[in-house]
Amino acid sequence: MKKLTLLLSALFAITIAQAQSVVLCTDYDKTTGAPSGIYSAWDIEAAGSYVYTIYSQDKKIKDALTLRLEKQNESGYYYVYGTYAINNDVKSGQNWAMFDLLFTEEGEYKLNILGKSDEILASTTANIALIASAETDETDGEYTDTYYYENSVVTFGESVDDGGIMNGESSVFSLVNGTREITAMLDQDEALLLTKLYVTVMLGEEVISDDAYDIPSTDWNYVTVPITVNKPGSYYVDFYTQDDVFINSGPFEVE
Repeated sequence: MKKLTLLLSALFAITIAQAQSVVLCTDYDKTTGAPSGIYSAWDIEAAGSYVYTIYSQDKKIKDALTLRLEKQNESGYYYVYGTYAINNDVKSGQNWAMFDLLFTEEGEYKLNILGKSDEILASTTANIALIASAETDETDGEYTDTYYYENSVVTFGESVDDGGIMNGESSVFSLVNGTREITAMLDQDEALLLTKLYVTVMLGEEVISDDAYDIPSTDWNYVTVPITVNKPGSYYVDFYTQDDVFINSGPFEVE
């Protein structure tokens, strides 16, 4: 699914009035609701996996919202698969709402966010596939999916100390004589359970590099990788496990 995910890494939601949109993502800012790790293709475990659904609009949300999930049948038509109350707090003044959607079956889906009169405010689609051989991996019989890494953090800076402390941490960098060496760090409290790490660096929708790194121990809870850039712009870095499971992403800017 890695190549498919990269090709579909820019998920385009259908926007209607007031720039309403809905996306599926791996994480979101708990204050602003800004999503990260937006994809239209997802791998799920045989027992099912949760995916964050984020709806947003320009103005604050004043009414309760409903998520209507439709699934495509063998004839290519969509039928109503499930309807869920989002339970957004209309008194919060927020212009976004989150629903943690559980997918248990593979297939092509359409997600519709409905307003108080069941009008469709925003829609998007998703391709759901089962993880291949989702029983064991190379880490002593333990299997990890994206949600094992939901508390992981991606940071960028100049260098990392032996204790995992980032020096010169920033999300904005300047070119020096037309180039810049940046250190990216992926870490979490739990062991990363990695034998190999795949790292894809993108400038907009252009893949700048796609590298693999051997990890000496599955007990490591942080890893660092070097990134070399020579163009200004908005960059995005995606991290994957040895089993092609998405871990996390992080953005940075080059001036």
